[in-house]
Amino acid sequence: GDLPANSWSVAGVAFYNTAYPNTYINVDETWNLKFTAIAAHKSQFDEEYLKKVRMYFELKGEEYAKG
Repeated sequence: GDLPANSWSVAGVAFYNTAYPNTYINVDETWNLKFTAIAAHKSQFDEEYLKKVRMYFELKGEEYAKG
């Protein structure tokens, strides 16, 4: 049926991170599942962008793991 409200489109998606994190959570066991969930939003992320985001998060994870 008809929705009671007007449709709405997402204008953008933003990620936020701090230059100096104070909490770390190991997501090694679920990383691929989490990234697959992000990638499922195909209308929001193209393949090239996803490659860059994945590389960034993986490099940051390695950096933070070293301390």
